[in-house]
Amino acid sequence: MPGFVVAEADYDEAMALFLSPLRLTQLNGNLGPTLTALPPTHPLFADMTHLGLRNWHISGLVDIEDTRSHVSFMPRLTHLSFEDGRFIPHCTYILETCRLLHVLISLSFDSELSLFPDELEDLSRDPRFVVMQNGWHLQDWQMGIHAGVDYWTRAEDFIAKRRCKEIDPLGYKISGDASEYIAARYASSTG
Repeated sequence: MPGFVVAEADYDEAMALFLSPLRLTQLNGNLGPTLTALPPTHPLFADMTHLGLRNWHISGLVDIEDTRSHVSFMPRLTHLSFEDGRFIPHCTYILETCRLLHVLISLSFDSELSLFPDELEDLSRDPRFVVMQNGWHLQDWQMGIHAGVDYWTRAEDFIAKRRCKEIDPLGYKISGDASEYIAARYASSTG
């Protein structure tokens, strides 16, 4: 199974037990405190390569330092995204400790990013760090399944261009990402 999304749903330990036998490689959603309640070696995370943390901070029960440590020990994690700008100061730690991590995406708003200029300057030196917007999570995931293009692949392409200096190697922000394209494509296919 290439991935699983429960849009706008919260994951709890019962959901984790249900999902564990599926051997997921991708998961996007609000894992909340469930993420750190389970060990990084739990079967839910055993094959996980792509993890999108959506709205996980809203519950107020999530400790950012516990989260960063937890994802650092996930055995196969290569792609991580998050929506909360308060996670920015912890990105350097994640990039240093997650040896397999190829892509780290901040889906934070500019107003959140502006609070961390020093951290962003440091992060700009690591081509794996990307900032982009993606307001159409479910549609983006569907496009990834059907067309092979989603926010993960857009970030991978951007990183490759940074590494070969096709674009500014210190530029970490994808401006005008495909959210508008996804919205237009989704609207034309449904109506």
